[in-house]
Parts: sequence; C-alpha cells; structure tokens
Amino acid sequence: MNNYPIDKVLAFLLPAVLLCASGATTGQVPYQRILNAESEPENWLTYNGSYKSQRYSQLDQITPDNIGELEEVWRIQ
Repeated sequence: MNNYPIDKVLAFLLPAVLLCASGATTGQVPYQRILNAESEPENWLTYNGSYKSQRYSQLDQITPDNIGELEEVWRIQ
C-alpha cells in the first residue's frame, strides 16, 4: 500500500471537496419554481416536466406542417 504524506493528500482533496460542495448548492432550483413549472414550459425542471407527470410540452414551434424541415444538428453516442 502506498503511504502518501497526509498534507499532500489534504492539499489535493480539500479543494476538490470544496469545489463539489459549492457546485451542489448553485444548481438547486427553488421549490416554488418547481411547483409552478407549468408557467415556464421551456424549462423542464423535473423528469416529467412538472408534478403532473404528463410529459407533455406546451411548446408549439414544431407542427405537422414544419416537421419535414427539421434536420439533425448534433448527436451523442
């Protein structure tokens, strides 16, 4: 087993822990915003879009008339 000096381990771990902790607090969404998620349909704040869990988007930019004009702009494998 490797024996690392504790000061070098702490020098590496402490900034990493602080960075993770600060990122966790900035990404949180206030409860009232999630509760009123239907008022901003462009942002799905929960897995199902809102607490109604209907997975339905009220956005209307894509219609049966313009669906043929869509083209792929990126893909993730």
